[in-house]
Amino acid sequence: MAWWSGPGSAVGSLARADLRRRGRAVMAGGALIGLAAGIGMACIAGARRTDSLFPRHLAATRASDVEIDPGNLDPAADRAIRTLPNVVAASEWVVVEALPMQGGRPVDTLRTALPFTTDGRFLGPDLVSLAGGRRLDPTRPGEVMVNALYARIAHLHLGSRQQVGVFAATDNGAPLGKATRVETVTVVGIMALNDDVISEQLDRVPRIFVSPALMKGAPKSAFGFSWYGLRLAHGDADVDQVVTRWKQLAADHNRTLPKDQGGWLTFVHRTADQERTVSRAIRPLVTSLGAFGVLALVAAVVLAAQGMGRAVRQGADDTSIAQVLGLTSGEATLVGLAVPVATVVTAGLVAVGVAVGLSSRFPAGPYRILEPAPGVQVDALVLAAGLAALILLPVAVAAVVALRLARAGTAGQRDGARRPSRLVAWVARSGARPPLVASLRLTVEPGRGRAYVPTRSVLISSIVTVTFLITTIVFGSNLRALANEPARFGWTADGALLSDGGYGQFDPKVTTPWLNARTDIDGWLLVGADRTSLDGRQTAGVVYGPSRGRGAGMLPVIISGRAPRATGEIVAGAATLKSLHAHVGDAVTLGSGAGARRVRVTGTAVLPALGPVFAVRTRPDDGVWVMPGDRAAFDTLGSYGPPWNVVLLGFTPTSDLAVLNRDADKGPFLAPGTDADVYGVIRPSEVSTAASAGRGQNALIATLLGVAVLGLMLTLVAVVRRRRHDFAIYRTLGFTPGQLRLTVVGQGLLFAVAASVLGLPLGMVLGRQLWRLFAQRLGVVPAPTVAWPPLGLALVGVVLAGLLGALLPSLLAGRSAFAEAQRARGDVRS
Repeated sequence: MAWWSGPGSAVGSLARADLRRRGRAVMAGGALIGLAAGIGMACIAGARRTDSLFPRHLAATRASDVEIDPGNLDPAADRAIRTLPNVVAASEWVVVEALPMQGGRPVDTLRTALPFTTDGRFLGPDLVSLAGGRRLDPTRPGEVMVNALYARIAHLHLGSRQQVGVFAATDNGAPLGKATRVETVTVVGIMALNDDVISEQLDRVPRIFVSPALMKGAPKSAFGFSWYGLRLAHGDADVDQVVTRWKQLAADHNRTLPKDQGGWLTFVHRTADQERTVSRAIRPLVTSLGAFGVLALVAAVVLAAQGMGRAVRQGADDTSIAQVLGLTSGEATLVGLAVPVATVVTAGLVAVGVAVGLSSRFPAGPYRILEPAPGVQVDALVLAAGLAALILLPVAVAAVVALRLARAGTAGQRDGARRPSRLVAWVARSGARPPLVASLRLTVEPGRGRAYVPTRSVLISSIVTVTFLITTIVFGSNLRALANEPARFGWTADGALLSDGGYGQFDPKVTTPWLNARTDIDGWLLVGADRTSLDGRQTAGVVYGPSRGRGAGMLPVIISGRAPRATGEIVAGAATLKSLHAHVGDAVTLGSGAGARRVRVTGTAVLPALGPVFAVRTRPDDGVWVMPGDRAAFDTLGSYGPPWNVVLLGFTPTSDLAVLNRDADKGPFLAPGTDADVYGVIRPSEVSTAASAGRGQNALIATLLGVAVLGLMLTLVAVVRRRRHDFAIYRTLGFTPGQLRLTVVGQGLLFAVAASVLGLPLGMVLGRQLWRLFAQRLGVVPAPTVAWPPLGLALVGVVLAGLLGALLPSLLAGRSAFAEAQRARGDVRS
């Protein structure tokens, strides 16, 4: 027998009739499930898009593989760098003494800006991203680009005009005399360099890009240090060879110079290091988006599976009619699957539309400005996998239920197997109010025949929804707590003092008296932060030195093992050890060359983000804590022992960062031409990202609550419509319209309370476990906390959702019962 295509087919006729009768339910249920699934698929696709963002950005911008700073402009250094082995292309940017002007003088408040010219870098190679406007024309001296930080400080916007003066400069980079050229420039672009987007506070400085045309004819002293971006033949594989060769060339050149004359520098920035930094920075976003997406998709699939089972049971009469008409069990099963299949197909279409529509909101977070192809994106892999899960599993569940019903025989035979609930009988005997007994009966007894409403499966769906809701809140509250509790990411001080961006050094004999004399500092700890290596792997390291007051307690947070106690012992980040396949108790090689030595790992720690600006710094899970006796393993040795380039500070209640910054700029520890900066808590970029990811959970919470409200409302409407006869009986027994409404409201509250009682502990266990796994991967302190206020608010929200979902059905209950009672009287009179 043909089952669908022929107009006279019994299967097709019954299926179409069932679809026409329940069309609204199909559309409503499909839209509800599709909305949750679409949000889930959008989050998963957004996580994948965010995860791949930086590699795609580097490819689109023709990024350099390594950046080298040789110091001030030098034609010989330029030739040496451009002819290094495996260099395919080189481009340069140069710091210049081109300063904002007002009234014929430089603007003091903008002296921290770093205006520079370029030979094409950031306009071609390493193409700079734009938040607005366009890139400057290098042939026009009157065009500049500024970053967002400079625009905010200088109160500029696209089209703003400002005077810029070109100055000769002293050896220390200070402007000398009057400007040799003054030009009125126009802001044509708001730019975003990688350092502006992916780095933490230390690396974010106000900047102006001036045109090379502005610097034509400028005095030689107006040009400061330069940076070269190099693209290599084999990418990152050539970096070590190029860097080693450049260091050799610099050392050979510097030996020919007088001791008091500066030579070529060997500061290096590796793009691979930047990629690792970005990978850590976006990890919280990617993980939380992926986790939220999976939760929403799983919730949608569970709801769909429960809903399809309900739909099949609600259509049990049609299955019985099909068998009476002579259809086989298989053909009767097809009749029962018509509504479920139509519902999941509707859900799939809605899900695809929602997922594709939301794709333009990704990549998430502050990094989306680096997206080379913004806008709508179709992630075919996520959509295909999501649709497969959304359609196949629910249809399989529906098929099993339909086949069981078809084999069970007629509706009357099935109905005979149902028994009254003992719980309802016990509550009735206990003297409970009639509306409560009626609410409980309608909830736990699904009904018979056309009055069947699978409320038990609805209760399971509600528990699943609340479980995922609590999981989301527990995980998200720990994300937010991570940024608000610095000890979680290894920061045990109140702030830090850096000289010359961390490249200057603090002489303890000069620095400690100044620190001890401060009444707004109640503790300090000298730290040396620099680059080193473990078993040949480049990493950042820290040495902790003299301290006073609270400074002795500003060490990293130990996770396993113990702190180092003597020379030859180290503590490392968990990711560092993992990359070396090493463990606590193992011996590793610290440093390289003449300074290399074997040391033993005594523990793992969560390390604070310490190190110079625009350099590789220790991270929560990456780096090494070295004892002062092993300082020779560091790449750079200061003239005072370890390179004491950071002072961790403990503040008093009266401390003022502005005052400390002002006084530090006049500190006796500063070398000529350098400055100092006092920072508060320095949050690694991954921690700041985690905080923003935690704030983003609100959308998912609202979605889950919305799903709960709509799902419950549809269920209670079905209860009122399909069990009109029960309500008519209650009306005949003396229930007032208010009691009938109270019965439906009570049923909504029973769903909410039961789901909360069971979903709360399940969600807390799942959320805490997810947080432990996430924190261990991020390298922060893994111990989870429980934020009871948001959990309490969530449970209140669930109860309100139960009341809200019951509002419309309760209004229908009185009218439905009255109409059913009238029909019953008419039947009796006839």
